[in-house]
Amino acid sequence: ALDGAGLHADLSTVVLTAVDFGANAAAGAGGGARFVGGTVSVVGGAAASNAAARGGALSCAGSAVVDLNGTTFVENAASLGGAIDVGNADEGACTLSGVGVNCSHNHADPPTRIMSHGGGCAAVGERSTFTLTGSILRSNKADRGGAVAALGTVAFDGCAVEENAAAGAGGG
Repeated sequence: ALDGAGLHADLSTVVLTAVDFGANAAAGAGGGARFVGGTVSVVGGAAASNAAARGGALSCAGSAVVDLNGTTFVENAASLGGAIDVGNADEGACTLSGVGVNCSHNHADPPTRIMSHGGGCAAVGERSTFTLTGSILRSNKADRGGAVAALGTVAFDGCAVEENAAAGAGGG
């Protein structure tokens, strides 16, 4: 699939409860799932071993509003946002917020880019917002931003950001 190998939703209302996405691969964005616009609620579930050029597990774009609650992202890979890609400079104002999210052992590798960014998450849309509360970002790796590479608005509250690695800048 080009985008959203497991699920692709445009301008939709999506509710996922205890849904797992595993071993999906997309050439473009969102190996597990891609959301363009719309409103998305993800409760529980896991995304493991997914891959894409952007957002190995999940990618949101446009005016998408994505809420994660108790979701696990592990061993996903992309060159931009190993697990999660929150928007892009030319794709509008995407908002992703999470409570109790576990984002561990994801990696950004540079097969399609000169450098990889955001082992756990890349929030590179200037108008995008990425917020985590009571969440874990652990053992993620990238060239830049082992845990998170950000250009937009990023906020953490009561999170554990530990053991992440960056070859260039911002290990976390």
